[in-house]
Amino acid sequence: MAGSQAGECQSYAYSEKTFLLSLKTMVYNMRRPPKYFEDFVNGHFFSCAHDLLKACNAYKNGAPVASLVRGNVKGGEVSNERCSESFKKEVGAFVDTLLLKEFILLGVLGLEPEEEIALRY
Repeated sequence: MAGSQAGECQSYAYSEKTFLLSLKTMVYNMRRPPKYFEDFVNGHFFSCAHDLLKACNAYKNGAPVASLVRGNVKGGEVSNERCSESFKKEVGAFVDTLLLKEFILLGVLGLEPEEEIALRY
């Protein structure tokens, strides 16, 4: 199915599901980091929080999965591709209910007001 329209659709759906599972894994690891890796996990998510939230916000607004790197479009590409409506809703709900709360508990600064407002609208 490589190169076919059906193959591309399946690839996008797979990427969306994988990203959502990655978000769930991130939250799980923040809540229950592996023994002896607590500082490493907390430091990693603390330093990446703003980039992760920017990506989630872009996906919530329709950007295709994997089009962003550190909050910017990969390689300056402009694309007409959009993510699915269900993916946009799931990312938005997940960020609003879990991810943002976990970053606040982790002590990430500067989430409010701009990122919290951007995530809610």
